[in-house]
Amino acid sequence: RWAKFLAWFGVTLAGFGIVVFVLGPSLFASVAYPLPKEYPEAVKREAITYNISPNFLAALIFVESRWDPNAQSYAGAVGLTQCIPSTARAIANRLGVEPFSVNDLKTKPELSIRFGAYYISDAINRYGGDARTGLVAYNGGGAAVNAWRAGFPFRGTLAYAEKVLSVEKMYDK
Repeated sequence: RWAKFLAWFGVTLAGFGIVVFVLGPSLFASVAYPLPKEYPEAVKREAITYNISPNFLAALIFVESRWDPNAQSYAGAVGLTQCIPSTARAIANRLGVEPFSVNDLKTKPELSIRFGAYYISDAINRYGGDARTGLVAYNGGGAAVNAWRAGFPFRGTLAYAEKVLSVEKMYDK
């Protein structure tokens, strides 16, 4: 009896192990990096408009704000994509968004998604199509890119870029 029980227990445990091995990464990703139901169309639309991957844009939003449209950083960055006020006003001007108030990025999440998609796409294009360098620019500005290229990396900014790229890989699963 014990031998039969142990054999079935082993088979069950092995089957469970296979399921966890196969499904584990996507189950982990869906819990650790959830995609909210409110924004998939806006993310897809703006990603296509600005020629970036929807999962890349979603990863940027997750890392920036954890999908909280009311997020605000200590530096004053607001909304899902965490644009600082001066950058947000410049983007609004370039995109012809008027009237515009920085608070719109909190009250109109789709506008924040649009601004973030535009800004990261512009940064990637400015730096030869390299997503990592674009992320360094998005997070730390041109000075951070120049310091990184000169061998003096801003560690927090590089960690930010790696986190976005890692979350994108999770969303790709």
